[in-house]
Amino acid sequence: MLPTGRTELARWVDEPEDPRPIRDPLPLRLRAAGVVGVGGLVAELRRHRHLHSAQLEEYRAIEKRDAAREQGTDRDRVQRLVLRAGIDMETFWVTWLDEAIEELAGLDGASG
Repeated sequence: MLPTGRTELARWVDEPEDPRPIRDPLPLRLRAAGVVGVGGLVAELRRHRHLHSAQLEEYRAIEKRDAAREQGTDRDRVQRLVLRAGIDMETFWVTWLDEAIEELAGLDGASG
């Protein structure tokens, strides 16, 4: 990395920034289904659950691989924290989608 790039990266890391809301449209689509009916949304929830589950398994494989090697550097600790955040977010999605699918699977698509 060039020195100017490293300087800019360090500046960005130190810059204060407020949290941003997650802007995934799927929960909003689910809310809209409460008005217009579930329709084919359960199939889409299942598809998303499959994708999030696959990403979770990939993150867990990385975690397992990383655990097998010595991890004592600052870089290792930071990367482990980022990986843990990814695992926690994907775990949330899989759990939430499981609940949503279970709750909605028996509905006939009629509006609420």
